[in-house]
Amino acid sequence: MAMNGTKPMNGCVTTDAHFHMVYADAAFFHYFGDDVIYSILRTVHDADTERLLGLAHGLRDGQTEQIALRMRGIAEDYRWMLVSMTAHGEGEERQYQLRITNAYRMQRQLLQSMSENSDYRFYLNLMRDLAFRYSFRTKRIQLMSFDCCRENILTDMRLADWKTQAIEKGMIEERDIPKFEKLCSEIESGANRFQCELETSVCSNGQRMEYCAFRGVTRSDAPGSREVLGTIGFLHAKYKSKEPGWLIEATRDSATDLLNKNAITAHAKAVLAAQPAETVALVLLTIDDFKGINDRYGHMYGDEVLFTLSHILKTEIGTRGAAGRIGGGMFLLVLEGIADETDLRGILRAIRTKFEWAWESGGEQKPLAHVTCSMGAACYPVNAKDYEELFMQADKALYIAHEKGHNRYVIYDVEKHGAVQPNRARDYSDLYAAPPVQSNAGFTADLVQEYLHGKPEIQNVLQRIGAQFGLDGIQIFTAPEWQPVSSWGHPFAGDASLLTAEPFAQHYNADRVCVIDNINALEGIDDAVYARLANENLLGAVLYLAEQDGKPAALAAFGLYGRFRKWSNLDISHLTILGSMLTAGL
Repeated sequence: MAMNGTKPMNGCVTTDAHFHMVYADAAFFHYFGDDVIYSILRTVHDADTERLLGLAHGLRDGQTEQIALRMRGIAEDYRWMLVSMTAHGEGEERQYQLRITNAYRMQRQLLQSMSENSDYRFYLNLMRDLAFRYSFRTKRIQLMSFDCCRENILTDMRLADWKTQAIEKGMIEERDIPKFEKLCSEIESGANRFQCELETSVCSNGQRMEYCAFRGVTRSDAPGSREVLGTIGFLHAKYKSKEPGWLIEATRDSATDLLNKNAITAHAKAVLAAQPAETVALVLLTIDDFKGINDRYGHMYGDEVLFTLSHILKTEIGTRGAAGRIGGGMFLLVLEGIADETDLRGILRAIRTKFEWAWESGGEQKPLAHVTCSMGAACYPVNAKDYEELFMQADKALYIAHEKGHNRYVIYDVEKHGAVQPNRARDYSDLYAAPPVQSNAGFTADLVQEYLHGKPEIQNVLQRIGAQFGLDGIQIFTAPEWQPVSSWGHPFAGDASLLTAEPFAQHYNADRVCVIDNINALEGIDDAVYARLANENLLGAVLYLAEQDGKPAALAAFGLYGRFRKWSNLDISHLTILGSMLTAGL
């Protein structure tokens, strides 16, 4: 990852057809910051934007091209970047994957990589082990050896043909044929990790029988892009082992190849006990509704979910920390050398978005399930200095993430979330440092009861809703002119017709609700509404569109002016009820 300024790669990002970010890696967020959460075009120099769009529109499905662009990062200065862009899909379903490399540093890094590559080839040349690779795209397996200059392909054929040939030509010791068939099955299915010892002559193309230890992993560079990589070691019969690598296995979780609970806990305690000078983040992560995933899709699919998450964690954490599975769908992350909260948010956002879109993309091995994760983080030494207290703080932050609707991360803040209290049952008060006198659910229920017994004064109602939910303005508009008939707080100038007509009307869901966490999400999708809301400084909103005889009749707008918010599922539900109540009979 390009975290220290010495490496040329400035990250990888996947966008939709309008160049709105779908997900990105931590290196991308570290370099470009939060300004690109929505449209990445704002990072591109105005003089280069048309060239980028022209290249994108000319790409065929699966085609990759390169382009040099001036792009701006957090430092606010433009630098030349080499962008490798790949198109996937067509029309509104199209996505672009951009790998962004700093052109100025690229040559130096290339020379360094060539030198390191040469070193690694010498290391491999000194080993007798062979390597193998299986492509899910071509269904072919390759066996290879290395010398200091090149890769020597010993076998290159379809896996099914390789399996048949090895058995029919007697290249597998008869007693080991079941082992070999299981090995081929694990390679073909993309088992997370596997190992097998057997007597075979496949490495010498039938010339001599040898005891071989096959070890492999399935690697996924991107959703839907996987390959199997492995090694073949040669064992003397006298030292043939049934449990190779026992020391490594003792610290590993077999389903994910991450550290197991004992190992990651010991690592976290050791890191904190050393009292490092830099910030360390303890992160608790859970796969949302993991039990339900296993129940609905089966445990083999659950294993695929675990493996996909583990690969994303390894990729995004890199050398900055460690991750381990501590039970079921729960993981513990130890992130070291955190520069600031923005740095931490970049890593957590990359993990969350990449994991969600790994399943939204619907690869051929995965059903279209909505699989997400939630995270809670606490930081040393800001929040606490010992493992137990940091763990409880991260656990409370995770609880808040769950209560706010899952698929999000929360960074613990004692002023916002209150001190942790061990050995007590959690309740609503855990969501706040100073819990409100009345919960949003209780407030909504009481207000509905008031309406059932007689309609209260509307201005007072709007003021109470705004105060309860922390809003800046509430407006009620009615058809056909769509002028405000009731208003509280920050005003909204003019009519709301743009918010009720096509193309914006398609953004309302089946409950006739449109949630805007950040208006930047509208840039390039509905520029007219984006410009109008930006002009009003209305940056976040929950909109409820009431209908009469199948036609829009009234609109309730609950707005945030000059600030954003990721609305919780509960607040959206409550505002939906209140919006329906406020617009009834208008």
